[in-house]
Amino acid sequence: MKYILVITLLASGLVFGGNPDLGIKSAILPGMGQLSAGSGEFLNKNTLKGLGIMAGFTVCLHNTIRFISLKESYAEQTQTYDTKNDQVEFYDERQAIKTKWDEAYDNYQNAQLWSYVFLGLTAAVYGYGIVDALLFTGKKEMQNGSAGQSSLSKTGLSLYMKDSHKGLQVYHSF
Repeated sequence: MKYILVITLLASGLVFGGNPDLGIKSAILPGMGQLSAGSGEFLNKNTLKGLGIMAGFTVCLHNTIRFISLKESYAEQTQTYDTKNDQVEFYDERQAIKTKWDEAYDNYQNAQLWSYVFLGLTAAVYGYGIVDALLFTGKKEMQNGSAGQSSLSKTGLSLYMKDSHKGLQVYHSF
């Protein structure tokens, strides 16, 4: 039911004045749709929104990857302590290893929790960037009775595949 509501909201936004070009740009690189709608001025509302979305997405994605890496590290530590526990004969040594294992397991659970939190935040920022670009990012204002220079000429995305060079190029000039 939630998905139907979201799809209906997005479709109605597109039908009633949404901008699919900006939404596509934000889907490729979060915040790029807002930057495209900006007038090239740094203090423009859309430019600042785009930079904020890019920064938020980058920070959340970085922390997601960081906590997943920590989680895997703590999982390896618990396996190492399990192996050591099987090889130890004395009670005191087993207790010391069990204490270290408990600490590593707690760290594992905390890292797993934070990786899920930041994964959710990453998805939320990504989704917000697309919805904002589709529905709420305004078009350029009219200047002298005609549309101002489109920022689409200042912003580009190209995919190139040559023998020695393959990649994606995204550029935006201010």
